[in-house]
Amino acid sequence: PISLSLIRRRNAYGENLLHRAVAHQDFDLVQNIIKSGGNVNDTDYAGWTALHTASIEGFYEIANKLLKAGADVNARGIDQRTPLQDAVTEGHYKVYSKLNTIYALGI
Repeated sequence: PISLSLIRRRNAYGENLLHRAVAHQDFDLVQNIIKSGGNVNDTDYAGWTALHTASIEGFYEIANKLLKAGADVNARGIDQRTPLQDAVTEGHYKVYSKLNTIYALGI
């Protein structure tokens, strides 16, 4: 397991280990962070969650994993944008479809 102190350590942008794992599309590390108790709804200094990054980049499998772990589909960054809006703006319709299903179900 990964220590929570390592998971929570932030860089100059306020990103923790989960944010960086998603940005590097490291599914195994994302999974290990979640199993170790990492908070999938932690935000960086821009108010982004790991789900925002997965949505912007179109990382469907990671977005799905984050959602299953309780990521908030309605999380808003300081720009007030949600992961759902980010997926649409970037043209990642598979991710959008998954996020929209979760949103519609109210999960």
